[in-house]
Amino acid sequence: MPTPPTLTTPEGTHDQPDGRADPRVPVPRLAHAPPHRQPRLPLPLVRRDGRTGRQVGTVAMTPYYEEDGIQIFHANCCSVLPNLSPVDLVVTDPPYSLGRNRAEWRISEFIATGLSLAADKVRPGGAMLVMAAASGRNIEYVQGAIGATLPLNRLLVWHKRFVNSPVAGPWRWDIVPVLAFGRCSFGRPSWSSCYITDGQYRGDEGDHPSALPPSIGTWLVAPFVEATTVLDPFCGSGTILEAARLAGKQAIGIEIEERWCEAAAKRLAQGVLAL
Repeated sequence: MPTPPTLTTPEGTHDQPDGRADPRVPVPRLAHAPPHRQPRLPLPLVRRDGRTGRQVGTVAMTPYYEEDGIQIFHANCCSVLPNLSPVDLVVTDPPYSLGRNRAEWRISEFIATGLSLAADKVRPGGAMLVMAAASGRNIEYVQGAIGATLPLNRLLVWHKRFVNSPVAGPWRWDIVPVLAFGRCSFGRPSWSSCYITDGQYRGDEGDHPSALPPSIGTWLVAPFVEATTVLDPFCGSGTILEAARLAGKQAIGIEIEERWCEAAAKRLAQGVLAL
């Protein structure tokens, strides 16, 4: 069993002055385990008085899923990230827009906070890959959340052929920029910086509405041969976690919706059985 991540002391940014939890921040679901997997290694969350900074108690948050060095936490990533030790690689596809009636720049504040906190967890020499929308506003948003911590190194592109959008043209919205921060230039070039798929990927029945093709996870994770730990703070149904497992790496995923935690757990459990 791989060594679990060590912990650092989190700040008490989610507490009110009297030490009570701030109701505006979703509280992590504690000690929950899906029926098909009994997790271990509880992660302590330190509670501090927001006025004095003094510790007022701890609670133990147990992973929703844990097997083969892969952990999933059902929580707001802003509550979990301060407790994690550094990782080599962050790969994520944040939920920028939840519907056509919401522009991609009108997203909740916790996503920017989550990206910033995740960037803080990238150890020196590590990297962070973040999918973005192909608009100037969204690219600026991502760079604004991460750029103060990690330099933007290069741009990768996922080209989804034959896909269109009702958003104004004249060019189709058929690419997904992947912003690569940190150390993303090394070795001999052996992977294309443009990945091409045909049509809109739907995944299995009941899968995440923005599910990623498994091959995308491999394209983003596998080139980082020396990376041993991968983090996805918006893990959805677990495509990046599965790619990390197949590459022989440890990984931590965080997801705020339980149904996608369950979907990711089932995906990973089936993969273990297949091995």
